[in-house]
Amino acid sequence: MSELIIIVGPTGSGKSTQAEYIANQHEGWYHLSSGDLLRRDPVVAKALTSGQLASNEDVDRVVNEALEAHRDAKMIVFDGFPRTVEQLPWLEAAMKRFDLTLKAVIKLDISREEAARRLALRHRADDNAPSIAAKWDWYEHKTMPLIDHFAKQGLVISCDGAESVEEIGRTIDKVLHV
Repeated sequence: MSELIIIVGPTGSGKSTQAEYIANQHEGWYHLSSGDLLRRDPVVAKALTSGQLASNEDVDRVVNEALEAHRDAKMIVFDGFPRTVEQLPWLEAAMKRFDLTLKAVIKLDISREEAARRLALRHRADDNAPSIAAKWDWYEHKTMPLIDHFAKQGLVISCDGAESVEEIGRTIDKVLHV
């Protein structure tokens, strides 16, 4: 049985950076970034550049393939999935299929201003003003209800996303007792 951590936050909050960092700090942990997987698909990448999010079917497909490839991981660190309450049934079925237990949901809190500053530094094609605004609105309207769902289960750990990667990593390790 493997465990699962989900990292959530608005665009620019450092989800991928943090997920990669904590996964690299622990043997047997695997960072699964749905965004990275989706940006490798040319059709999906075009949609992302225009500010759209990938379809649930595309996300389900790439996440399933990655989970299949990493069945032996001690801990899976999800970054960018799930994003909506509507994706919960798929996640729950995948957790059964791959024998995963959800350990925590790490929520990275950050201001729009700090997120915009960070996004300007990474120079990614989908980091244009309309795309950023659309992603931020999506987070507030679609992802926050998902976070509320997990909070009711006592699974959400909020972290100041403006802190250093190392400081957030120490907070996560402390709270998870790893």
